[in-house]
Amino acid sequence: METSQKPRPATQAFLGTAPAGPWDRRLGTAFVILSFLVLGAIAPFARLPMSPMPAFVPAYESALWICDLLTAVLLLGQFNRSQSPSILVLSCGYLLSSFIIVPHILAFPAVFAPKGLLGGTNQTVAWLYVFWHICFPLFVLAYSVTAKLEVRKGWRWSRPGLAICTAIVLVLALVAVFTKLSLHPDGLLPVISVDGHYSRMVTSGVSPAILCVIILTLGVLWRNSRGSVLDVWLMVVLSAWIGDVALSVVVSDTRFELG
Repeated sequence: METSQKPRPATQAFLGTAPAGPWDRRLGTAFVILSFLVLGAIAPFARLPMSPMPAFVPAYESALWICDLLTAVLLLGQFNRSQSPSILVLSCGYLLSSFIIVPHILAFPAVFAPKGLLGGTNQTVAWLYVFWHICFPLFVLAYSVTAKLEVRKGWRWSRPGLAICTAIVLVLALVAVFTKLSLHPDGLLPVISVDGHYSRMVTSGVSPAILCVIILTLGVLWRNSRGSVLDVWLMVVLSAWIGDVALSVVVSDTRFELG
């Protein structure tokens, strides 16, 4: 990475620098409000038991995998042109989110095998969820901090191709470590799931910690925002993640409940 004060041509528009217009702000605000309205409407009924539908998991997470991977590819394309370190950091967040979905689906009970294709323990799926949902907002937090420093110091990455290859390898290695930890038969990680019940995630403070990280990241992103299109929609994403975590592992505590 090198420091350069050479300005980019005005004709080049990037998601991280393109200013958000009134339409972006209104639409983003509408989605945030909608997310919290849905959260408020579902929360009182989150523990309503539903019919077990194991096929829902691969269908839902396959859609997530496609969306996250496409987003990562688009962001890496932006990084290749802009050489912006903050965009590379954010790309890594989306890469991790897409990569970790694969072991999560494979380990999920009754999807491809009664106890999951990867085997593991009762904690495997729960801990993969935790790593997934706490790491993504941490990458967004790192993006926000890096973006602020990037503007101040004029950082640019001189060899974007090498940086992209290195980032992919490092993210794959991180996902491999998380998967290995969650599959370990000797219980290296604390018990947070018992027979598909996640109440221990709340009592142990794990799921509240995830929520706190997301809220902290949202606050830092709001404070550091350059008013770009990317920042606006990342705030929308984090707002949706608050609802996701709150309904999945805070209010609800059992698989296949409404939450």
